[in-house]
Amino acid sequence: RFVQYDVESEDLVRQNGRLVAAEPGQPGECLFVVNDKFPLSKFTGYNGNEAANNKKFVQDGDETYVRTGDLLSFDEHGWVRFVDRIGDTFRWRGENVSTAEVASEISKCKYVAEANVYGVQVPGIEGRAGCAAIVFKDAIEVNPKYADQLQLCISAVHKQAQENLPSYSVPVFIRVQKHANTTQTFKHQKVTLRNEGIDPSKVSDSLFWLHPVEKRYVPFGQEDYESLVKNGGMRSKL
Repeated sequence: RFVQYDVESEDLVRQNGRLVAAEPGQPGECLFVVNDKFPLSKFTGYNGNEAANNKKFVQDGDETYVRTGDLLSFDEHGWVRFVDRIGDTFRWRGENVSTAEVASEISKCKYVAEANVYGVQVPGIEGRAGCAAIVFKDAIEVNPKYADQLQLCISAVHKQAQENLPSYSVPVFIRVQKHANTTQTFKHQKVTLRNEGIDPSKVSDSLFWLHPVEKRYVPFGQEDYESLVKNGGMRSKL
């Protein structure tokens, strides 16, 4: 069962206390009904972890469901596609942005080794702006000796995103990394990156932003960040 999920409130949508079915083309969280008569649908929860169990189960009328944490969508022909993990999708310019979709598109750029996309808070602006943490191939990094190659790589990423993604999905910020932040199972870590945000004083890597006037990625420094804070995010330009 696919039900509507509100990215802003980070909760399932309800009307009159009941869950609301997702419409075709609309991302919704995938739920599985718990039915003790069918062993494959039985889920007893996490042993000794009541908090985790409360997050994992959801009640709708007389039925109990297990939450998968996956946002999926289906079309009128019944085809289903993965959209994103809950907590990774964010809203920007009034639209839902799938980090998986953006990362997948950026990774098609021939200069990109790894791309990890997440939403960051911008002072004075509602929602989150897209930020892509990128590891470039051939160890290209922010270093004077790589200046020309780095600019070529970043321009190529911009072109790839601009030509293949909706304008609201094009990352506003790029964070150039030497190595990707991954877990022991090689999954990209987003929480730390998301918490560090775009404050250069808290970010060890170099940041670039899609300049609202120049319309290209340029270095984003402490003065730029303080200007955003002072001017309320330059709402009309970002």
